[in-house]
Amino acid sequence: MFVDKFIFKKHLEEGESVLFAAHKHWTQLFPYVLNVIFFGLMLPWVIYSAGFRSDLFFKLIFIWNGVALLKLLYDWVDWYSDVWLFTDMSIIVVEWHGLFSNTSQRVGYEDAEGLAFTIKGFWGTVMRFGDVTIQVFAFKKHVS
Repeated sequence: MFVDKFIFKKHLEEGESVLFAAHKHWTQLFPYVLNVIFFGLMLPWVIYSAGFRSDLFFKLIFIWNGVALLKLLYDWVDWYSDVWLFTDMSIIVVEWHGLFSNTSQRVGYEDAEGLAFTIKGFWGTVMRFGDVTIQVFAFKKHVS
């Protein structure tokens, strides 16, 4: 919780504390991690061991691996920063769109009409993931 409070403090009001942070399930991150591990980390070393043993290629592999690790870090931060923060005052939905762009939306508990969740299939049940929906009271004012 300390990490969540430190990372998401710019979205919190004065005196507000994070009770629970709900991230996307870690299986959403899994395809990105596999791509980076295979294409960014393993494949260059397989090519190197298959016969491309030059000093230049060896240096390029280290640069390529460094870029792959940065991509892995970027994907993890993207996953971790898309979050629903349940605080003692409201629910804050934070969406990360890149290094210098994020949005947040605050829904007060008094505005929430209901909360629903859907778990589909065998894997959703076993891995404990599904969809969560918050029904929000929408007040529309008609101006003539």
